[in-house]
Amino acid sequence: MKYLISIDDTDTKETRGTGYHARQMAATIEDAGLGVVLGFSQQFNQNFDNKTINIIHEKFNSTIITHTHYDGFAGNNNRFIRFVRKR
Repeated sequence: MKYLISIDDTDTKETRGTGYHARQMAATIEDAGLGVVLGFSQQFNQNFDNKTINIIHEKFNSTIITHTHYDGFAGNNNRFIRFVRKR
């Protein structure tokens, strides 16, 4: 079964960016033997020019594309889904 795990903007001036967190989660999934990471997708979030919005730098969200033997229809009994939700 393929899963797409989307991570929205998580970066601030003091933290690492969304891409870093996506790579960390992908490595954790593979290290735990829960699945194989097939790739990543990164989308730019277009912000309009507004002085009231604190823009740190370019805004992206990341999607991890994975393949696992865990059945997506198992709901909360699915070890893969429980693992990702805790992250």
